[in-house]
Amino acid sequence: RVSLWTFDEAKDMIRCEHWYSRSPAQPLGKTLLHRSDCPAYFSALCKELVLAANDARKDPRTRELNDIYLEPLDVCALLDVPVRAFGRYLGVICHESLHRKRAWTKEDAAFAAAVASQVALAFERDHSRRVQAKLLSRSLHDEETELSNRCHLEEALSGLVWLRGPQNHAGSALLAKPRGGGLDQRGGHPAPSSAFV
Repeated sequence: RVSLWTFDEAKDMIRCEHWYSRSPAQPLGKTLLHRSDCPAYFSALCKELVLAANDARKDPRTRELNDIYLEPLDVCALLDVPVRAFGRYLGVICHESLHRKRAWTKEDAAFAAAVASQVALAFERDHSRRVQAKLLSRSLHDEETELSNRCHLEEALSGLVWLRGPQNHAGSALLAKPRGGGLDQRGGHPAPSSAFV
């Protein structure tokens, strides 16, 4: 069985986000583990590149999980690899051997570490995509006016002219931009550089 767990910001708990089991009947089990319930396990996750527990119920790093996780699911061995990206711990990939102990090999550990690296890369790519999308949104959206295209707004403002006449009696509007930090002497507000009525 394999699962992906993510840390909260304070690193006080991990939450199961995704899991896969060869047996559809296998119960999911506990999906939230707190540092206060298993401090040795959390400490090991943040210190070791690969946590290989051939007998997880007796290993000092993982035996705290016996009552809350291992025994209810009949997990006998664990191979856990932290997921690191942006210089911090994001989560852990957990590989579990059910019903029997397992002597994890170097090949097992290397494969698990490679999977964790790919997961970390996916996190970084997703973060980069979100940042780029946010920058694009800011370049096309004016936060003050909430119009969808700032460039289009500036082009529209540059073509505005004063409109006066008896037909314009529905009211007036003012679009202003500070000019050199000057203040309007009438109300202490930035002096407008352009306006239309």
